[in-house]
Amino acid sequence: MKKKKVLFTAFNLGVGGVSSALINLLNQFDYEKYDVTLLLQIRQGDFLDKLNPNVNLEDYGLSKIKNKILKKIANLFIFIKILIKNFHKYDFAACYSPGYFYSALVARIASKNNAAWMHTNIINYMANSNIMDKKDKGYSTEKKVKKFLNHMFFRKFKKNIFVSEDGRKAYLSMFPNDEDKTIVCHNLIDYNDILEKSKETIDIQVPKNKTIFLNVSRHTEYDKRITRIINACDKLNSEYDFLLLLVGDGEEHERYINIVKEKHLENKVKFLGLKTNPFPYYKIADAFVLSSKFEGFPVVFLESMIMNLPLITTDVSDANIIIKDKFGYVVSNDDDGIYKGMKQFLDNGFKIKKPFDYKKFNEESIEILEGLIDNEN
Repeated sequence: MKKKKVLFTAFNLGVGGVSSALINLLNQFDYEKYDVTLLLQIRQGDFLDKLNPNVNLEDYGLSKIKNKILKKIANLFIFIKILIKNFHKYDFAACYSPGYFYSALVARIASKNNAAWMHTNIINYMANSNIMDKKDKGYSTEKKVKKFLNHMFFRKFKKNIFVSEDGRKAYLSMFPNDEDKTIVCHNLIDYNDILEKSKETIDIQVPKNKTIFLNVSRHTEYDKRITRIINACDKLNSEYDFLLLLVGDGEEHERYINIVKEKHLENKVKFLGLKTNPFPYYKIADAFVLSSKFEGFPVVFLESMIMNLPLITTDVSDANIIIKDKFGYVVSNDDDGIYKGMKQFLDNGFKIKKPFDYKKFNEESIEILEGLIDNEN
């Protein structure tokens, strides 16, 4: 049987949730059925060495000329060559990195059977981020969304793939006529890697008879809102015996350290920094706390579920569908919600009644993806 030719386009394979999700997807592909190419704008990133060897890796080969004008002209010709080379070459093509004009355009012309991924709730993201140009500062959220989607031809693709039902619903609230071309396909998870890495020994003293809370995230306040957890710890400090472990780093890291010092919480909050392998900490924790204002689909949901670790999470993404009453508590998206959720766990705990079937979870996503690839109508 002749293999179907599949193309994914992305900017690079730098550290981040999108690159990690792409690697997990490519590691699950059936290479007996599909001939897969990954086209990067720039061949760089820490995830390059994790790419499945069955994938044909290509890049633009952008010019290294120092003169900016000549470099721009040279890269334009390179890009035109890329477009011609890939025109209707594939049975299926997908832009996996939203927001990159060139990646989106190549995926659009590489196959009539094409798709674009959306990894976030686009309305929440645009309402809370500052990624637009300064000249767009006065734009409404709706205008920001439309400009972003037009930039990557999102509505021109045959299919729009969302990693959560929440993200899909947010998009359809603005574009209800697009419902038939939208689909939810959850990111795949490398459960074998997580379970194996969780066995690694870590040099940390785990206090006996203390409840251990864990947060693993980028330390940025506009989205992750770590102050919510610190403030909750301050309220709970005198009444309960617990320890919060914060794994991660980012532009607000020093600010969080200073807040903990100001509130004299050094004995209750420990900063562990960025960890290439956070999973042994999932193993020693009693509950994971996610305090985000907004998320696409938090990979920490799946990581916690694989590790059988209860969650306390704000009402983001598909929390009410996947987490509520099954894998933990879903709380209101504010400071008080996190406080009440942590208090509820300290008072009552939470017992996961049915283990997460991570194999079935991946199989369902693979089935959806293969359905898109094989659909030539």
